[in-house]
Amino acid sequence: MRIDRLTLRSFRNYRDTTVTFPTAGAYITGANGSGKTNLLEAIYFLANQHSFRTTKREELQGWGATQCVVDALVTAPETQRQSELAIYLSPRGRRLVVNGKETKDVQKFTASFAAVAFHPGTLNVIKGGPVGRRQLIDRGIASLQPAFVQMSQECQRLLKQRNALLRTSTGDSNATLGVWTERFIEVALRMTQARQEHITILNSTLAELVQSLGADVGSLTLAYRPAVLAHSTPQESAALLASAASGELLRARFLTEARRLQRAEAALGQTLFGPQRDDLAICYRGRESRSYASQGE
Repeated sequence: MRIDRLTLRSFRNYRDTTVTFPTAGAYITGANGSGKTNLLEAIYFLANQHSFRTTKREELQGWGATQCVVDALVTAPETQRQSELAIYLSPRGRRLVVNGKETKDVQKFTASFAAVAFHPGTLNVIKGGPVGRRQLIDRGIASLQPAFVQMSQECQRLLKQRNALLRTSTGDSNATLGVWTERFIEVALRMTQARQEHITILNSTLAELVQSLGADVGSLTLAYRPAVLAHSTPQESAALLASAASGELLRARFLTEARRLQRAEAALGQTLFGPQRDDLAICYRGRESRSYASQGE
């Protein structure tokens, strides 16, 4: 999607501003503190329903405002079909609007427009913990497959239910735990496969990008590290994920992990296996960037 027009009302330092963008792209320039980053933040917020700068939505509203609005006209380059997207944010929550009609369908709204932000904090994806790397992959999948959002939400729901049962260790809860474990494994399996498929696509794209740069940039690859395969070597893990029978093999691994961790989970009251514990290795010139790459690299 291409963004043609952006209107901001009471968003950060913008009281009522409309900006139009040329089809060839644009540079945003201005003095320090003039609102350049706020403009980028608004675009990112429209696409992802959260900010890359803060987790507190109230900080997005202009000083003294009771509501802020981010509204944009976007165009699909392939079909030239235009859509108007808007987010209304207030202390009561947010409202999503597509072509003048409010919608509760987050998947539909997300599928209409995608945006990625690169900023100083982006390096935390490499240097920080696995949460940021999982989010990077999951946002990428959701931008191409909106149904992944629902799958992820279902995984979180099942995870919470399973954790609640683990914390209330009774005869009834133990009998029910097996059912929830099976449901959790089924969704966990689908998420694992979706992540691996997406990383395969990204590696292909990265290889083309590196080649197009021409200079001796060096190889850049991603390696998926599912927690369920933590006891396998990287080579064994890669072979299993690439296998035509990976679905059944992964399901067997999930069941094995559930049995192996049963006592530890009961003692801690939380699920110790699943996609919520996965990681991703970002490798430059064959070595993991987190441990070996310089800041410039």
